[in-house]
Amino acid sequence: MECLRGWVITGFPWNYLGGSQLDWTSLAMLAQFTGVLGVSLVVAWGSVGGLLVFWRWREQDRFEPALLKDLAGPMTLLLLALGLGQWALSQPLGERRGVLKIALVQPAIPQTVLWNVNDPVSQSNRFEHMMNLSDRAVEKKPDLLVWPEASLPPFWVLNPTNVIRRMGQLEQALAEQGVWRVWGADTATNNVPYNSAVLVPPEDSFLDGLKEMKWLNYAKRHLVMFGEYVPFSEQLPFLKKLAPVGNFGRGGGEVVFDMGKAKTSVIICFEDVVPKLARRAATPEVDFLLNLTNDGWFGDSHQQWQHARTAAWRAIENRRPLVRCCNNGISGWVDEYGRFHGVTEPVHSTGIRVVEVPLRAGPHASTVYQRTGDWLSWSCVLACGVLAIRRVARLKKGSASAEEAAK
Repeated sequence: MECLRGWVITGFPWNYLGGSQLDWTSLAMLAQFTGVLGVSLVVAWGSVGGLLVFWRWREQDRFEPALLKDLAGPMTLLLLALGLGQWALSQPLGERRGVLKIALVQPAIPQTVLWNVNDPVSQSNRFEHMMNLSDRAVEKKPDLLVWPEASLPPFWVLNPTNVIRRMGQLEQALAEQGVWRVWGADTATNNVPYNSAVLVPPEDSFLDGLKEMKWLNYAKRHLVMFGEYVPFSEQLPFLKKLAPVGNFGRGGGEVVFDMGKAKTSVIICFEDVVPKLARRAATPEVDFLLNLTNDGWFGDSHQQWQHARTAAWRAIENRRPLVRCCNNGISGWVDEYGRFHGVTEPVHSTGIRVVEVPLRAGPHASTVYQRTGDWLSWSCVLACGVLAIRRVARLKKGSASAEEAAK
């Protein structure tokens, strides 16, 4: 069921059962072999086995060792999973060759402001807020300055003189200190908007290259249904009005951002909960995955942590750190064992998160899961389909036999 939920109608792989075991590191490391859905299988089978034991104990009103037969399969699987997890934990990470100091800007811009793009006052305040936070971030002397998803306001509603002045001040400081930028911004090609991330070198001017889009950029591929696109809107254009922030185009594929000292691949918004996207993005030369997300949709709810803990499995599955920069939520980084670092309390607040991500000597070896994908979960889907067909066939045969006996 979880495998199909992550695939049908583009998929929504949120809050899998296996996600509950993130803190049991020995079990969580099974994801390097099977993905998080392998851990879900351990949880599901163990739960069903325990329930069957309980039912039969209630029916017999006494305990007998034979009742435990339904736990034999899940216990065997659990022991195998823990053995594989311990083996994965025993494997050394690559030789450490340095760290990358990253300043993550978390502006906590309200969702109502992000939607109200035609109000010059709120958008000007939004721009000034981003500039002030960025000025503070540069004082930390990072190697990389990151802005979250869609953090740049539309320039057409801003005062151009003020934009040029403030952006110029920031870029002068960035150039002097050699700071790279990865900024979340909407881009357009042939009048088609894209939810994108751009890589800007320290010496480049963002405004000068905006029209030609001369920098390397990544466009989001897995769009939010009814948030960034509406199904069948190309065939029925009137449906496009149902998308609150517009209808975006889909990006073409993963892009490696090379900053000299380190390389990263960007995944945007809830792409970090889609295992196959992260698996493809974590190519051998990539030192860490970088997620830019909004999460302002969730306000101050626990969905912020649901998103972050779901995304943490990508670091385990691909044996690569995952850095998250949120507009409002859980900004920080997750190591190869699914542990969070650099998360500052309160998490639902504006500010700067400065993290130091270790860089390992490459190329980075791929995990079993990266090479094989969701082989286990699709095998379960196939097995369930076969069992369902056999069950229906037996029911039909039994019904036919009953009718024959009645005659």
